[in-house]
Amino acid sequence: MVLLLLNADEYLVAERLAALKRELGDPEMASLNTAELSGGQASPSAILGETMLMPFLAARRLVIVRGYLDHLDKRMGQSKSTESAVYTEAADLLMRLGETPDACDLVFVDNAVDRRRGLWKGFTLPDRTGGPPHKIAGLEALIKAGALQSEELTTPDPKRTLPDWIQRRARERNIPIAGDAISVLADFVGPNLRQLDNELEKLGLYALRRTITAQDVRA
Repeated sequence: MVLLLLNADEYLVAERLAALKRELGDPEMASLNTAELSGGQASPSAILGETMLMPFLAARRLVIVRGYLDHLDKRMGQSKSTESAVYTEAADLLMRLGETPDACDLVFVDNAVDRRRGLWKGFTLPDRTGGPPHKIAGLEALIKAGALQSEELTTPDPKRTLPDWIQRRARERNIPIAGDAISVLADFVGPNLRQLDNELEKLGLYALRRTITAQDVRA
């Protein structure tokens, strides 16, 4: 699986990656079968090389790449020609992502990719031998073709969807909480999901299984 997490909330990303690591089995084995690469230090060969390694005493391997697509996209935006090295690098990555072995989960975690640029929309790469140009499918086309998966893990909107997120999280933790308490908690903390989760846990301990009230949140 190749998974894109774009414009994702930091806490939701951490939870998603933790879930993938749990699928690797024993924590010690999960650590041995997890590799992380970042930004400007990564390259298609380094990324895909990690995916080709065999899992060690496990069924799967996890490769996490942080900030590389964002970094690549910005460099492509600064380039004046598709004949530049950065476009060749992008083509190398895009054309080879489908080679990711079934025994590896490759996850890209990035702040943003400009959906008007070549990395997302695709581009045409000139043939250096004088032959016809090569049409390179971008991330958008690869997602539509099923070669990549993309998940929306955006931060909930403070007014529209954050209260629902708090309610779901409270149910998951078996913490009863009143509707007005949810509103007060959302207003007090805002869309910081990590802090909200911590506050819910503390309120649950404070209330000792009774329903959390708005007064409890204000205390």
